[in-house]
Amino acid sequence: MRIDGSESQQVTTLPLAGYHNYGDGFCWSPDGGQLLYSHYNQLYRINRNGAGMTQLAIAPEEYHFKAVDWSGVNDKVVVQAVSTDIGDTKMYLMNKDGSGWDPLLDSVSGRIECPSFSIDGKRVLFTQDVSGFASETGHQLDARIFTIDLASRNMVDISVDKPEGFNDLNPHFSPNGARIVFKHTSNEENALKEIWVMDRDGQNRQRLFINAEMPEW
Repeated sequence: MRIDGSESQQVTTLPLAGYHNYGDGFCWSPDGGQLLYSHYNQLYRINRNGAGMTQLAIAPEEYHFKAVDWSGVNDKVVVQAVSTDIGDTKMYLMNKDGSGWDPLLDSVSGRIECPSFSIDGKRVLFTQDVSGFASETGHQLDARIFTIDLASRNMVDISVDKPEGFNDLNPHFSPNGARIVFKHTSNEENALKEIWVMDRDGQNRQRLFINAEMPEW
């Protein structure tokens, strides 16, 4: 649809669905002409007018695809696969045509969510609950934002000033890569959601909105 909400158009016929997929398993192509989206254990590419649907990948056995992002620098795709256990997550890099699978995170303890590329395509943002708490419903107690360097595979915690008892979630880089926008919320059930921003090193945290979620630049 247009930015004012007019002229909405259905793009997909197969729904965004799968294990713990809440309708957020899609992303734009770098040029805005296509979308990637997840349908159970399958990852599809489709033109924004709904034509040209192509299956790119099938998830590992007993896993479904969830979140996905497409880098405009190196034409790489990062995709999350999750099992029936919401804490059992894998992340892969692949080429835009679905070839060249490269395990990025595997057998990591704590719920993993929301992978997205840095502007230069050299790092991936994601969140991880480091509390050690396991919940069948996916409730998180200490979700923090990390970056992983794609060359060295070094991980850095950038939720350095997050207070105890809160979660940082759904991070994305700003268009110039200098800042990160994210959701911040208490770890209590049904707590109020807020949108915050911070520098890419985790400094200068600022609240933008209350009673809001799913931020994007």
